[in-house]
Amino acid sequence: MCGWTGSPTTVRSLLLGALSPSGELVYLGDVGTGFTQRQRREAAVMLTGIASADHPFTAGTTPNRTGSAHLRWVTPILVGTIEYREFHRRVRHPSWKGFRTDKTPGKVVWPELDALCCRTTDSRRDVQRRKGRPSSSR
Repeated sequence: MCGWTGSPTTVRSLLLGALSPSGELVYLGDVGTGFTQRQRREAAVMLTGIASADHPFTAGTTPNRTGSAHLRWVTPILVGTIEYREFHRRVRHPSWKGFRTDKTPGKVVWPELDALCCRTTDSRRDVQRRKGRPSSSR
């Protein structure tokens, strides 16, 4: 968990992050379904205790609504489980399953994130090929 939206007493959605294999904390998206009202209140109490003034993500991987008044950051020390349909830069259709006490944040690594973080370099190479410039591999 890297943050939440909602009020100080109720979570609307959790902001998710995970480490890439290279050690960068990357924003994965939000999860707002799968909670009962009681779980929303309990999560707000837990998260308020680890609140932080700044986002914990590596530069360039923050949610694009960072100016929201209802966005709250935390120190990323809690781990949870989600179920999701697919991953394409962000988790798609996530559903909350619960907090995990048997894992630490350092154990949550997504191998797909290194490819995502390095995609800008690969994209530039592809654009150069399409424009008729020779690539370095030729």
